[in-house]
Order: sequence, then structure tokens, then C-alpha cells
Amino acid sequence: MERNHCEEHDVARVGWLRAAVRGANDGIISTASLIMGVAAASGRAEVLVAGMAGLVAGALSMAAGASAASFAVGAALPMATAALVPEAGISLWVTVLSLIFLAVLGAIGAKAGGAPMARAVARVTFWGGL
Repeated sequence: MERNHCEEHDVARVGWLRAAVRGANDGIISTASLIMGVAAASGRAEVLVAGMAGLVAGALSMAAGASAASFAVGAALPMATAALVPEAGISLWVTVLSLIFLAVLGAIGAKAGGAPMARAVARVTFWGGL
């Protein structure tokens, strides 16, 4: 007995959004990881230089289009965090706010794609934090 499973998502009309969300996720994760590693052994100036180098290198590796621009936007979030929080708390703040940024992007992607929001938020936040 064959069962048809009909589940509709708006994926066909949001292909650009998928690339943008993935690019931003990559920017957040890559840059936050780099910042946390450098922050463990250095001060704010070194953290910001390393973060900027990671942002530029990552955006260039994405080539052109929505992924490169969204990588830069995603990477700017942990960079701004590192620039604005007290130096002693850079690693903690970057970690916490990056997970929040990932959760928000998961929610945006799910909403736009017509997918279940809670599952998308949990998946993006869990795998991003891992």
C-alpha cells in the first residue's frame, strides 16, 4: 500500500534566503570561534584584528552573491559583540550572543520556508553550538 505524504514548504520561492541564512550562520560560527580562540590568549585589539581577518577571508571564500554578503553580516555580529563588551567577558558574551543570533536565523529561515519553527531553531542552535 502506497501512502502519499503531502507536505508543502515555500522552499521554491526562498532559494535565495536559504543561501543567505547559511552564509550568515557560517559567518557567525566561523568568526565567533576565531574570536573565542584568540580572546583566550590575547586582548581586545588582537581579537578584533583576528576577527576582521576571518570576516574578510570567509567572505572572499564565499565568492560572490548572497552568501558572501550574508557571511559578512553574520561575521559582523560576533565582531560587534567583541568590540562592545568588557574585555574580560569577550568569550562568554560572544558565545551567548552567537547562539542567540543562530536561533533568530533559524526562526527566520523556518518562517520564510513554511517549516516548523521550533525544530529549525533547535537544529540550527544545537549544531551551531556544537
